[in-house]
Amino acid sequence: MQYFKIVSVFLAVIMVAPVASAATLSDSLSRMDEIIAQMQKLRAEFAVLTTASALPTPQMPKPAVLGAQSTSFFTESLEAGETNSDIKKIQKLLATDREVYPYGVSSGFFGPKTEEGIKNFQKRFGLDPVGVVGPATKALFELFFSAYPDDIYPADVLTKKPTVLGAATTAPAPTPVAPVVTTPSSATGKSLASIVAEYASGEAEVLVKYTDGTKEQLTINGDSKLKVIDAIALKLGQKKAAVLGAIEFVSPGAGEDEDEDESDDTDEDGLQEITVHIANKEAEVEVEYANGDDEDFTLDETLESEIIEEIADELNIDEDEVEDVIEFTYDDLEKIDVTIDEEDDSALAIVTFEDGTTKRVKIGSADEDDIIEELADELDEDEDDVEDLTDFDYK
Repeated sequence: MQYFKIVSVFLAVIMVAPVASAATLSDSLSRMDEIIAQMQKLRAEFAVLTTASALPTPQMPKPAVLGAQSTSFFTESLEAGETNSDIKKIQKLLATDREVYPYGVSSGFFGPKTEEGIKNFQKRFGLDPVGVVGPATKALFELFFSAYPDDIYPADVLTKKPTVLGAATTAPAPTPVAPVVTTPSSATGKSLASIVAEYASGEAEVLVKYTDGTKEQLTINGDSKLKVIDAIALKLGQKKAAVLGAIEFVSPGAGEDEDEDESDDTDEDGLQEITVHIANKEAEVEVEYANGDDEDFTLDETLESEIIEEIADELNIDEDEVEDVIEFTYDDLEKIDVTIDEEDDSALAIVTFEDGTTKRVKIGSADEDDIIEELADELDEDEDDVEDLTDFDYK
């Protein structure tokens, strides 16, 4: 409206201009300059207002839901006895805190030690420490994985509970975790005489006899005999090797009148063979039992002594028992470098395989023929093939 008033004044000034005196005309021109300046200012303001009114209404971003996940991080089974990459992912997170997961091995196999670690994890964050990855525990794991998608965790990651994607806030003074030890049976520590398990349709009725003459009956659920063995060992607080050495699986009803020695044939369920293939900086482990059961897992190790130690821990048996049945295999040989110490009458061989894995072999002789022979025996290779690939060096 103001714009039109100024235009009218401007026209009026023009109409009276011919009859004005020189002084009046000068004043009028000055006034006209002021009016034109105001018109230009109003025109600019009007253009800005017109443009602003045509802009779309800005949309506010929707708030993110705390902890929400669009997809699950898990695609494989998270049950005890399974071996897969999802379990390995959980173990890697737990291994950042030895108070939570003292074992610290990311093998991908869900055994008793992993169950213990999950119980400690649940206890730390206020969940029921059952050792099973249920919906609440699974959601909490996914929260950590979403906050650290590259699987690179700070040392104190398990003292923090992530609350938004990509970020974490310090949890208020978490209660120190005492390792959860499952000892539900009053028979923990007793020596096993025999175990008879009537197994069918994923359930086993178990009769346990101890060397002191006492007995115990259990009902164990498991979709394989191997899982039943794991569950019995956990329930009784016994080593898996002790259970394997005492257990006998029978058909339902076959154990009702078993008052004689049920353990005569228990060796058929014992440890039969462990095969380890070392390649690409890891060890693929396959465990076979005499009853036909087996289990597989992977270790991030290439040193044979360390592999034996970790397998013994994983299976809850002595290292000597592992050494008795273990067999190592490698990829094809690439070269062998031998350094001979004539003063010590010994030699050190560095064996390199095609995938880059190396193996050190200490030999108690400085004689080249003896060295070739021992290397051939150690590597299970033909002596001529070993000799062709061996380069000798003397100190």
